[in-house]
Amino acid sequence: MIEALVIWDLISPIGIGYVFGIVAMRRSRDGWGHPGRFFLAYVPVVNIWLMLKPPLKADRVATRPTTGRLRALAKVAAGILFLGLASTFSTAMEKIVDSTQRLEPLQLSDISLDE
Repeated sequence: MIEALVIWDLISPIGIGYVFGIVAMRRSRDGWGHPGRFFLAYVPVVNIWLMLKPPLKADRVATRPTTGRLRALAKVAAGILFLGLASTFSTAMEKIVDSTQRLEPLQLSDISLDE
């Protein structure tokens, strides 16, 4: 069972990356007319440029108002914030677990079971 989970952990990112790449290529084609800038989706901060680039053909898609772009940017910023909070929470929990493992067992009464 453990081996299957390890294999799944190794293979699933390939499928997710493949789907993400297809979406990035379609967005690049929509923004520049060719899929050549799909790699921007994989660059951490530069991917915002790919996301906020207006479509090449304005008649095909209605233009989004500025508020839509600001909303999208706010969602990305919130996602980055939540990832940072999750990392901080994980580090804090590891410290708490490490400190509790070093504590001596507490004896609440004078009765001993080792008589």
